[in-house]
Amino acid sequence: SDDALVFGAGIRRALPLVGRATEARAESAFSALGAPDAALRLVAAPDVTCELKVALGPGWSRVWLARPTGTLESHVLAPGTSVWGVRLRPGVTVSPRAVEAAMRSRAFADLARAPRTDDRTLEASRTIEHVLAVARNDERVALAFDAAHDGRAGTVEALGELLRATPRHVGRLFAEALGLAPKRVLSVLRVRRALGIARARPASSWAAIAAEAGYADQSHLGRAFRALLGQSPDAFLRAHVSSADGQLGRAWR
Repeated sequence: SDDALVFGAGIRRALPLVGRATEARAESAFSALGAPDAALRLVAAPDVTCELKVALGPGWSRVWLARPTGTLESHVLAPGTSVWGVRLRPGVTVSPRAVEAAMRSRAFADLARAPRTDDRTLEASRTIEHVLAVARNDERVALAFDAAHDGRAGTVEALGELLRATPRHVGRLFAEALGLAPKRVLSVLRVRRALGIARARPASSWAAIAAEAGYADQSHLGRAFRALLGQSPDAFLRAHVSSADGQLGRAWR
């Protein structure tokens, strides 16, 4: 799945969605529990989806909205740090005021006092529910994102036709919801589609993967990988899949 594109030796674990608002506005939930005495490095493939996260470390805690950068990212999970989060559905908008209110909530206060990992996971889930209960949905962004994700709309003009909007208006929608231009979103989704195919069918040739992912040819795919990942497709997979656990998602930041 698209949520399975983080390299980090199984650090990031899937969790069930907890809470009515979370079930309605999040695609998936996860945790990343750092080692008590060692920092852990995670490398994330470029992404275009927002994540709402709660972190607890030695003497500190935090709630924040991680907006996508559309680039390859590398992060370090500090010793003794735990992170819980949800991957938001496209079009879900979280306000800074809601995040600030969650940091004053009872659930967030109880997070630091919870004695066990299961208890902390529950309090983190309650904190996330506190934020998503007042989040907004923009169905136009969701519609456009779904069409871009499954390849039905591969250009900004096609997205505009789908939404009956000008390319400039589409750009404003994506900038407000994701902080990225539509062209960047389309590029990232196509690269992630190719990575997902390569992971699911490792015996496939890059020419076949390029055609299925929506590229003109294998050379087009190679240029896209170098532009976003700084490496050829083969070099990227050798550097990450073979050295980790074969998982490709977003890392904690």
